[in-house]
Amino acid sequence: DLDALLYCSVPDRGLQHLARIFPQIEAQHPAAKLWITSDYSLWGDGIGSMNDRFRTMFGENVTFFGKVPRAQLVQLQQSANILAYPNCNVGGLYELFGISVAECQVAGAFPITSKRGGLETTVQSGVLIDSEPGQGNYDEIFVNTVVSHLAAKPEDLDIYRTEMIRLARERFSPKKVVDDWSVLF
Repeated sequence: DLDALLYCSVPDRGLQHLARIFPQIEAQHPAAKLWITSDYSLWGDGIGSMNDRFRTMFGENVTFFGKVPRAQLVQLQQSANILAYPNCNVGGLYELFGISVAECQVAGAFPITSKRGGLETTVQSGVLIDSEPGQGNYDEIFVNTVVSHLAAKPEDLDIYRTEMIRLARERFSPKKVVDDWSVLF
């Protein structure tokens, strides 16, 4: 879906910022929709209620799926045009790798995120914003980048998406990971 953005990481890693940023995206691209698969219930019973504060932050063009079966997550990752991930630190710690970012690139969702922590090496194809959500002109850059990507010609996106998937499959293949670790040990 060329108008679909996906957020599929831990809620506190940036979903609170996307709640502020997404209406700005909608204002410039009214067809934009956001799918959220982020969910605290992944960490067990009793923690899932933490999702409620996030569910209430979003409006009409947002579907808060929460925890979904793996097959549905992959389908959403393959269907989304953009991984919208205004990543921020949690307790002073940045993302160490970003499994959702790697998965989304392999699935074809273009990552737009922060140039912080491990994301600098995980993002093979995408946009890394060298700032913090809510600070300086981060939100403006994020919005403009998303809107520009949403407005791109489908044939241009297909070419870019094909190359992104190729690079991501090469970088994150089990053989490549094993080879990289073998060199270290």
